[in-house]
Amino acid sequence: MACFSGALSEGPCVQLECGHIHHVACLKQMLTIRWSGPRIGFGFCKCPICRRSLLANSTGFHPALDELLSPLAVL
Repeated sequence: MACFSGALSEGPCVQLECGHIHHVACLKQMLTIRWSGPRIGFGFCKCPICRRSLLANSTGFHPALDELLSPLAVL
């Protein structure tokens, strides 16, 4: 999950299509860890605030997250 503890000015950030802004490093960590148990789910591919899917963006993936989201979109 995204950190919610550091100020946005503490590092590079990305604005998701839903409008929420998160640290790039926190989103990358969330997408890298993926699911935490034996059951595979894609809840980790959602905005931590509004839960809008990061995989259903009409404008494509943000360049900072493309490397991690592209393979997940195929699944």
